[in-house]
Amino acid sequence: DLIKQKEDQIKQQGDQIKQQGDQIKLQGDQIKQQGDLIKQQTDLIKQQGDQIKLQGDQIKQQADWIKQQRRQTKQIKQQGYQIKQQGDQIKQLVKEQEYFFLDPPVYVIMNGFKKRRNKDDTWYSLPFYSHHGGYKMCLRVDANGTDNGKGTHVSVFVYLMRGNFDDH
Repeated sequence: DLIKQKEDQIKQQGDQIKQQGDQIKLQGDQIKQQGDLIKQQTDLIKQQGDQIKLQGDQIKQQADWIKQQRRQTKQIKQQGYQIKQQGDQIKQLVKEQEYFFLDPPVYVIMNGFKKRRNKDDTWYSLPFYSHHGGYKMCLRVDANGTDNGKGTHVSVFVYLMRGNFDDH
């Protein structure tokens, strides 16, 4: 009987060890599944990291493109400013060139003479040159006269001006 009890105890212990082994195997399978999940998540994280790196590279390229566009915009603005300056210079030259076409005699048309006379207005003509390469001048017209002729005469004066052909 004692032997049978010992055999039963050993059998029970064997069954318990087998159950523990099954549990350990089950836990091992679960750990393996968790390891597989961790590997999948790691792979997914790596893919997301690669995508983020790619997006970062694209953002950097876009930032570089924006910087280039800003530089080009700045250059275009500078060129526009230079073109405007050149245009202003050309306008000035054209305006000065027009003076050459105002060869004497020069006619000053005085519209609204009575109104200007009552206001005691003074007009200046466009500048003109006495001849090509000559003196630059303009006319001043006082509708109501000046000095002793005030109120009774029209006064006309010739003003000499600094021109393109003068020494500066």
